[in-house]
Amino acid sequence: MRKLWTMAAAMVAVSFLGLSFARAEDPPKKEHKRPSVGEIFKKMAGEDGKICIKDLQKNPRTKDKAAEILKKWDTDENGTVCIKEFTAAFEKRRAEHKRGEHKRGEHKRGEHKRGEKKD
Repeated sequence: MRKLWTMAAAMVAVSFLGLSFARAEDPPKKEHKRPSVGEIFKKMAGEDGKICIKDLQKNPRTKDKAAEILKKWDTDENGTVCIKEFTAAFEKRRAEHKRGEHKRGEHKRGEHKRGEKKD
């Protein structure tokens, strides 16, 4: 009888350990795929396949600075931004960001927006 109770206790302990290990596993992480430059352009562009001031004003991230952004991106000064101009502006911004020269926030690389160093 003692062997039976010992075996039962061992089985219960093993089952509890198995459950605790099963719960400790992290759920699988979803891969976040960043959109390509072309996908971003298509999302921002109007029906004519170009970005104009109205398209920039529709976007909540660019509506306040639409005229400034259009002036910066529209290198041939025709009032619209084609895919080539958008790609050039995107690559310039990416290069500035890698060098730590981006102007989006007041922080520098390795610092919080409030000026506090990350730990």
